[in-house]
Amino acid sequence: MAFEKDEEFIIDVHNFVKENPGSKAKEILKVLKQSWPEKKKKNVNSALYTLKHRGAIDSDDNGGAPSWGPSNPSGGSPDGDTPYPTSTPLSKKLKNILDEY
Repeated sequence: MAFEKDEEFIIDVHNFVKENPGSKAKEILKVLKQSWPEKKKKNVNSALYTLKHRGAIDSDDNGGAPSWGPSNPSGGSPDGDTPYPTSTPLSKKLKNILDEY
């Protein structure tokens, strides 16, 4: 499903959304473009929907471009430290693998 595979970029998108709730993909791209000049809006959207699927962020879609924010008060997964949900065995394995990488 996910197009964007660069976990560092996905984490940067997650951190931006945590620090700037209510942001839209276009705004996120404008800021992250400084560090990620090769990324396009489709990369940001892919990262956003990947994070939404992981439960780290949520969108507020009022008929226009969605605005994004943390899905819970801690701004991420239930433990608040990572954009990966830690509630399933598979997600715990994925987090451990990525932490070792």
